[in-house]
Amino acid sequence: MKPPSWLLQLLSRFYKRELDPARAAKVYAEYDERRGYARYGAFCRQALRPERRALAAPAEPGDAALSQNGFTWLSLIPPAAARELSGQVRAGRELSRVKKDSKDLLGFHIVDKERIKTCLETLITPEADRRFLRYFQSEYLLHTITFTITQQREEQASVSFRWHCDKGPRRHLKMIVYLNGSDEHG
Repeated sequence: MKPPSWLLQLLSRFYKRELDPARAAKVYAEYDERRGYARYGAFCRQALRPERRALAAPAEPGDAALSQNGFTWLSLIPPAAARELSGQVRAGRELSRVKKDSKDLLGFHIVDKERIKTCLETLITPEADRRFLRYFQSEYLLHTITFTITQQREEQASVSFRWHCDKGPRRHLKMIVYLNGSDEHG
């Protein structure tokens, strides 16, 4: 039986379950073993086409940084192209909640498949593709795409803008692309 929410809130002052390594191991086991992501990853590595295999060989210092630190930075597109893409994403759309349970995470819901395809073709540059191939040592699947707005604030209310680890398999990436400069969104 799950404890009442008031008790969990009280206990959260003293015990931070998100910092519990055993919890992380359980999450990885859930995804990798029980949900089959480890088997699927092995299948994808075996299915990698020979012409892509050479691109997947780890070769750059940034590759090691991504595996060791869990993040890296890439400069994907020039500022002018980023502004253009931002305009295309915003064109004729109202801001709305991106997550049902978060009033602090606003963005745009895009259902036009051609517009999404254009965005992805712009953002998944050959360099990004090589990095993803080297990280996974296989082809990769884009699972979701979300377009959000970062409001300039001293401290962001949504955990999405703070350091955190998403649930998922051991080998997954989240690509965050800022289409404006940090001087604008902080």
